[in-house]
Amino acid sequence: MNQPDLPFSPRAITEEETYRPALAPARGLMLAWALSLVLLGSVAIMVFLGARVPWPTWLMLAFFLAAACLMTAGRWVDSRTLIQATPQGLTYQTPLQRLQLPWEELRELRLLAAGRTWRIVVLGGGGRIPFRVPRAGADSSPATASLSLPGGEQLLRGILGMAHFASRERLGGGWVLRARDSC
Repeated sequence: MNQPDLPFSPRAITEEETYRPALAPARGLMLAWALSLVLLGSVAIMVFLGARVPWPTWLMLAFFLAAACLMTAGRWVDSRTLIQATPQGLTYQTPLQRLQLPWEELRELRLLAAGRTWRIVVLGGGGRIPFRVPRAGADSSPATASLSLPGGEQLLRGILGMAHFASRERLGGGWVLRARDSC
């Protein structure tokens, strides 16, 4: 499977390795909560004074409260997400799901170019494991770092070395690797 045009070389996984996603900077989250609180305070003052609150104000308040809540939930999920690779297989764990995939159950690996990163999707018996790794030559900006899984290149190399992918086809700017019995 070590073909020259694949940008990552396989390696063996000999012990348990744990990977956690990098958390995105909290600046946007803080801004959403600050705007929500300012709007909430403004609405409270208008209601207290008996003034009519214009509907665009309610709409903006709902938008910023929803954005702040969704960003908070996303950050909470990311902070509790982990991927473990062992000699037996992969485990993907979030507060919403737990997926264990032995190496033999991996059906497909998609390696797709996505801007400054590679988007990796591992498909197996009961679900999928998504993560990103920086592309060669990509800058080390905070935006690229927050999209990438720290150590993700090592994880990808381990998956390539441990999984039993029999075929590979070029797909646009990336590859799709499939196990022998996949359609």
